Amino acid sequence: MRVYDVIRAIEFLREETESERATVHGTGVGAYHALYAAAVDRSVETIRLRNLGPSFHEMATSHQFRYDPRLTVFDAIGDCDVPQLIAALDDRDLQIDRTHCDTS
Repeated sequence: MRVYDVIRAIEFLREETESERATVHGTGVGAYHALYAAAVDRSVETIRLRNLGPSFHEMATSHQFRYDPRLTVFDAIGDCDVPQLIAALDDRDLQIDRTHCDTS
């Protein structure tokens, strides 16, 4: 649902500014939302992701992460995981900063 919210916000702002292009920024979990929204919405020309975590496959198969499988669509990880989305956005301006953000 949050990806849909990001897409609706992009649409609203494009209408308000009469712009045909958009830029999305996401940090932490928001980086996943921005990534998926950019994959769906071709008007997103620039994507800035900070503190993007591992792929869903890595989270699901590693003991290092607490992963709730309800966070993703069943059987979609193989086709729509983070590496595939990054590859699909190779024609756009994508920057990923994986450094940890301290928000305290």
